[in-house]
Amino acid sequence: CPASLAAPLTFTMLQRTRVSKGSSVFWGNASLDGQLSHLLEGTNVTQVLPLEPPDAWARRQQDVATYLNYFGLLVKLFSKERPINYTQSLWCHLGCRLYPNGTASSFYEVTLNGTAFLSFHVHNATWERRWPGRHEVAAFAEEQLMKYPKTTQDL
Repeated sequence: CPASLAAPLTFTMLQRTRVSKGSSVFWGNASLDGQLSHLLEGTNVTQVLPLEPPDAWARRQQDVATYLNYFGLLVKLFSKERPINYTQSLWCHLGCRLYPNGTASSFYEVTLNGTAFLSFHVHNATWERRWPGRHEVAAFAEEQLMKYPKTTQDL
């Protein structure tokens, strides 16, 4: 069907993080066009669909571990600077769409306890606070994330 030929190829990831007293516990998954492709438990990510050859997959696993390490360090920083004395739930929904004409679009959205928190705009490498109203932690997070190449250029 011609309409399906124009549909983008979509890769999405969902990273869930439980934060308590500055410590992070991760789990999640990824999918390619709605089919489960990866699982995340702790800092271990497994490839359910063989999308990459073993050597490339080994590098990707290391990239994911590095990302989660940086993520955990940022959570510790945020927790130290702006403490919240209860367990929190962070969800990161990220991915990209590749269109048949070769163009692509990416997204990275973060929710805190089920409420929109931050989003990253790839085209201009900026973070935007999404929390409704004033929120000390959201403002601090946006400010800190904009400071570092690891959270803007290398994301």
